[in-house]
Amino acid sequence: MRNTAVTHTNVHWYRLSPMQILDRVSTHPENGSTQQYLGFMQRFQPSRDSSNNSFTLTITNVQPSDAGVYYCSVLENIYGTGSQLNITNVNVPVLHQSPSLERVTEAHTARLQCTVRNAAVTHTNVHWDREKPGNKMEWVLTYDMRNITQWSPGFTERFQSSREPSNNSFILTITNTQPSDTGVYYCKVWGDISGNGTQLTVTDSILIIGTILGFAVLICIVLLTFFLWKQKLCSSVKDSTQGSPVEDQNIVYATVNVQTRSREQAAVPPVVVRKWDTAVGFCCILRNRSHIREELRYHQNDNKS
Repeated sequence: MRNTAVTHTNVHWYRLSPMQILDRVSTHPENGSTQQYLGFMQRFQPSRDSSNNSFTLTITNVQPSDAGVYYCSVLENIYGTGSQLNITNVNVPVLHQSPSLERVTEAHTARLQCTVRNAAVTHTNVHWDREKPGNKMEWVLTYDMRNITQWSPGFTERFQSSREPSNNSFILTITNTQPSDTGVYYCKVWGDISGNGTQLTVTDSILIIGTILGFAVLICIVLLTFFLWKQKLCSSVKDSTQGSPVEDQNIVYATVNVQTRSREQAAVPPVVVRKWDTAVGFCCILRNRSHIREELRYHQNDNKS
């Protein structure tokens, strides 16, 4: 730097990411203390070299997410020309989200998982985005390597990200879910590497209760219909065994003369013959005065008795 001494000047470092997002990396006051900003850990160390009157930003254990253009700034509004940092020869992380579809009832908790390959979650920042039908992708939160969370405006602490080193995964937990939380959630690392997404659907609890009640009413109607049908069937069977007033109207009177063993003929009083089956005919069983059992049958098919 020219025209001023680095030992008496505060310096600020910025990074312009490949997504054209300008992030403040650190502030290095002239007293030698360092202030680092969200998403940047101890790997980013600013320093001064008074021998050549210059500022230096040292980045250790470089990660692909460190790529971008770095600018130094002094006196609040004076910037350097920038230095482009490219990261090469690395295995690109692969993100797999599960489940692909998550359904929860309002006020319950949703848990979305993002498993990472080719990168350690303990050394990687993660961003969570949400896409709703008809709307643009919106940033939900960023969870950095220091386990510090930065939320997007409009998102509260109901949205929490965490790490599970045992299976190298990021977790997004949404508590007290609301129907407005419905959407497709994406985990993202290294700025532009995204997972396959998880569709979260939050169902209104009132709708669930209404569906259950409707189903219960339907079951009651079916059971009541079955009970009435069975009762009617039993009543019909009972009536058929006991006879009905209609059958009492189908009466035929007949006078039968029978011959006793003494060859005396006597007139038997009229007897009542009940019509029992029109398809078969009439049947009557009686006893005469001599106590001789006689039967009278009349068959409708051949008109013979």
